[in-house]
Amino acid sequence: MTAREKWLIAAIVAGVLAFCGVEWRQDHEARAQAESKIAALQPAVDAAKSDSAAKQKQIDDNNAKSAAREAAIDRQSAQIYTTLQALAVINRNQPQAQPGAPSTAGVSAQKSDLSAAVQKELPDAPSYSIFTQDQTVAIAKGQESCAKTQDALGNCQTNLALQAGQLGDAKTALAGTTKQRDDAQAALKGGTFFQRVRHAGECLLTSSVGAAAGAALDKKHPGSGAAIGGAAGAATCSVWRW
Repeated sequence: MTAREKWLIAAIVAGVLAFCGVEWRQDHEARAQAESKIAALQPAVDAAKSDSAAKQKQIDDNNAKSAAREAAIDRQSAQIYTTLQALAVINRNQPQAQPGAPSTAGVSAQKSDLSAAVQKELPDAPSYSIFTQDQTVAIAKGQESCAKTQDALGNCQTNLALQAGQLGDAKTALAGTTKQRDDAQAALKGGTFFQRVRHAGECLLTSSVGAAAGAALDKKHPGSGAAIGGAAGAATCSVWRW
């Protein structure tokens, strides 16, 4: 093996080692930068998840309180047996006709509202029930059922607003984790697509220029000169990018 061939092999090996070394360092730096970006995004992701969890706890608490209120209404409804009990429920659920005066509108009639002829036919009392006891109890139970439904509706509306907030939290967390994924994938590939294209173009250009220069300078052995120049160009590209 001639001295020229030994120099050629040494130049090629040195160029390859320099290229590999610099590429390793650049890959290491790209991964470190990606890890830094991912760490910077993590607080926002964690905060969004924490907010969503807090909203879910509030939803669970609302459901538990609503279930307790509805169970209490069911117990009250089950204890309505008499007209007096039913009227108490009706008066509680209806607005007052006059300040301080209970209203049983639609269920009873005041004596003063009746004609004299009708009053003579009825026993003396300040008011009279329009419905039978069973009918009055059914009305009271129906009102309790409506109260239960209204409570459930209010709970659903409150939870709907919280769930809308959870949706916003999920979008924030998804955007953060998507950016983290993209940064990690870019680091694994050595940068973004355009960065990789630019790096490849730089090395191709410097290698081509080095090969052309080597062939021009060593006219007796243009092939060897081109190989040495190309290796030198690749090494130069790597060192320049470093």
